[in-house]
Amino acid sequence: MEDVTDLARDASPGGSDRAYWGSQVVRMNMFDNLIGNRDRNQGNMLHDAAWNLILLDHSRAFGEGTDLPQKPGRIDEGLWARIETLTPGKLDAALGAWLERAEIKAILDRRDRMRAEIRSPGQ
Repeated sequence: MEDVTDLARDASPGGSDRAYWGSQVVRMNMFDNLIGNRDRNQGNMLHDAAWNLILLDHSRAFGEGTDLPQKPGRIDEGLWARIETLTPGKLDAALGAWLERAEIKAILDRRDRMRAEIRSPGQ
């Protein structure tokens, strides 16, 4: 990739880019919880000059574990609405060539854990 910067050198934007960046981080956290990515760190996150977030290295994701890598915080309503529509059939059609049934089931189990956290009092 060209013209990108890793977060180890440039941690967060200022000014008008801050809200946009924040919304991307929320979406990243939701996605990482859904796929069980337990290795998110500044070394596998890049951004371009417009502060578009680019995620690298999902080698520790899509396992059979159902724990959420992090406690759900803020949510993106649009992304959450799409996550809620996931079914075993949809996931199998999209990911069945690469994931075992237990790994697909784990995605749905993590989604259910996310739902429980989102709906729990205090959120």
